[in-house]
Amino acid sequence: MIEGIMMLYLLGICLVAAVTDWKKGKIYNRWLSLGMIPASILVVLYYYGHRESIRLFLMNLLAAIAIAIIFYALKMWGAGDSKLWMFLNFLFPAGWYVTTDSMLFPSMLIFMLIFLEAYLYIFLESIWYRFFKKKKGIQLQKEKFDSQQVWNLLFSISFLSLVYTLCAYFMGEYYESNRIFFAVVGVLLTSQLVAVQFRGKKVLTVILCILYVAGAVMSGGMRMNDLGLTILLVLVSHFSLKFAEKYNYEWVKTSEVKSGMILSCFAVQQFLCSRVKGLPESTDETTKSRITQEQAESIHRWEKSKYGKEYIMVVRYIPFAVFILAGLITYLVGVVIIK
Repeated sequence: MIEGIMMLYLLGICLVAAVTDWKKGKIYNRWLSLGMIPASILVVLYYYGHRESIRLFLMNLLAAIAIAIIFYALKMWGAGDSKLWMFLNFLFPAGWYVTTDSMLFPSMLIFMLIFLEAYLYIFLESIWYRFFKKKKGIQLQKEKFDSQQVWNLLFSISFLSLVYTLCAYFMGEYYESNRIFFAVVGVLLTSQLVAVQFRGKKVLTVILCILYVAGAVMSGGMRMNDLGLTILLVLVSHFSLKFAEKYNYEWVKTSEVKSGMILSCFAVQQFLCSRVKGLPESTDETTKSRITQEQAESIHRWEKSKYGKEYIMVVRYIPFAVFILAGLITYLVGVVIIK
């Protein structure tokens, strides 16, 4: 009975978050804060009658918090998404998890479903824009496939290959039983690894390759199938995301710019020569760079100034709370089928 109440309440909170994220581009803290009050009561009541699951609950919650912090730090989702993810793991009843003895943490499958569905949506949406709506997208600068890109891809491949080899050596059966999870994390990290630039990256890439080969030989020999899958994973995820990047931006009328929007780097660069006060000075093209109402008003004034433009480039906002809800529903459907 109480499990059903917890699930309905969790779905309700995720639905509200998805709607506000879709319409307003925000997951409101007050909703989650107020939602924690009845959620805490439900959790206490549930685990009072299921004390054998408290350890599983705490281990899963700690893993979820760690993921929330890491992915927020890597700018792979916003603060609201992190909080909603933690809320989900706090309220989700342990009795509804599908687990094995070697699973890293119970909500691992929900996590994978969320990001796989988000990745699939972005890729399919890009295909729709390109081939059905005949939109070429916005490419800020043409990039040639040169030696630097090869080195960037080699760095990503060597880094992930070494990490996978170390995980296989030290984690043994846990790694083998959770390879899909590690593959998903690899897909999510590929763009970060390719894009990161620092002095000595080529040298470090060579060192990583040597360490990978040495580690593979010491642990029983080169696993060519694993290496091939890692190379395929990096190449497919990198080039599919590069294709989708063209549709990350859109032109809007400068007069229609409003608070909460995220400006592109190109747009902010256009403000450098302007004397209009209050214009945004920087952006990292994530939710951390949402403009305020005052900045939106300054942009409206900028349009009428000497360097003003009728249109301005903004970052298309994708409401990630929708994918958290979709991943949760997909998981629940799977649980009902299995049970």
